[in-house]
Amino acid sequence: MRSDEELKKIALGIFKGEIFTSWNIRPEDQHLLPLIFMPLGFIKPEQIKELEEKKIVAVFEYLDKALPKTVNGYPIFMSCQLLTQEEAEKVIKYYNEIKKKVSDVVEEVEE
Repeated sequence: MRSDEELKKIALGIFKGEIFTSWNIRPEDQHLLPLIFMPLGFIKPEQIKELEEKKIVAVFEYLDKALPKTVNGYPIFMSCQLLTQEEAEKVIKYYNEIKKKVSDVVEEVEE
């Protein structure tokens, strides 16, 4: 389990557009997941079971690690990082907190 500080950094990276996640892939394009995050294309069946047991629910990587090519407009990565259900819930919580704080500041500036 990642620390709260690490999860906050991930949430901030997602907010700033520095991190691409499996959540960014449209539902109709989910079949492209192993082409976007290439290590997933090499997973053995027993490893899939292991990921399921660990409750992996999201994949992500920093966009500066993307290859210079794309697949259907999506970046391609030769590496990826995984989030468990518990980590993903915290990342979403931190992301929403960041979004709210930024929104509050924008409202103040616009007044």
